[in-house]
Amino acid sequence: MVKMRPLMAVVCALSSVAMLSGCNRNYEILGPYSLGFDGTHLVIGVCEDMTISGVRLSQTTGARRADDTRVVWTAVGDLHARSGDTMIVAGQNSGLRNSIALDDVNPVPGSRFDLGLNDISEASLSAAFEIPDDGLAPGAWLTPLGEIRDTPCEPDDPTVGE
Repeated sequence: MVKMRPLMAVVCALSSVAMLSGCNRNYEILGPYSLGFDGTHLVIGVCEDMTISGVRLSQTTGARRADDTRVVWTAVGDLHARSGDTMIVAGQNSGLRNSIALDDVNPVPGSRFDLGLNDISEASLSAAFEIPDDGLAPGAWLTPLGEIRDTPCEPDDPTVGE
């Protein structure tokens, strides 16, 4: 029992540091975004007003090994997005310049997309999307929670306003 005290002290200290630093793991992977498919392109829904200075999207297929991951889109610039706006993955988005823009990106069932965006204050927000086994139909929107919706952002979205 005595050996548990140092471990508990470390756990408590790390928890306190995480809370004080604003660390919130859910927000890191459940950022205010959605992933859609228009039948040709993947589309990112932005569910919070922000000025985007950088975007990075990677796709992992297979057994989730590093060899199965590829960066499919990176862009930099100054995009003023309002809640509900969308960005076409690897497309022409006003205010952003593509660095990497692969055009063969499809929502393959079982694949994972990891999205990272920087806002103008250099804060980094991210979301992860697991494509369901039955795929992502054109016009459907996938949330980081795995829910399928008809619109990119909804008022009851738990990631909006965090």
